[in-house]
Amino acid sequence: MDAAEAVRSGGSCLIVNDFAHRGHVIGWNGRGAGAAIAFEAAAGPHALLVSYANGERAEGRQAGADIVTRHCDLVVNGKPAGRYPMRGTWTWNDFWTYPVIVDLVQGRNTIAFGNEDGPTAEFERFRIAPLNP
Repeated sequence: MDAAEAVRSGGSCLIVNDFAHRGHVIGWNGRGAGAAIAFEAAAGPHALLVSYANGERAEGRQAGADIVTRHCDLVVNGKPAGRYPMRGTWTWNDFWTYPVIVDLVQGRNTIAFGNEDGPTAEFERFRIAPLNP
């Protein structure tokens, strides 16, 4: 699922990024703003691949030593599913993939991405696949 297909809330928005798959990312996430995906799936464990960019740098530090890790809180079907580090990708145009194992129910599932404590990454796309097909 690409950025344009996700539901955005709380001020997060679709941003043009020519380096992203299909040309968009979901930005301005965190502090109440976030994104969510909804899809049909079989019950059981699934691999969720989150493609993201995080080009944030700390102020007053030397290049290479100033990378900032942002965090992403996942909520799967209304239940907290963990907090995950979105490590610095060096630029907002370089996308890394973070894998997470999530347990899904039969039928419609929703996964929300955000961070109430601060900003989180810009999301490019989300891929999901059953671990025991």
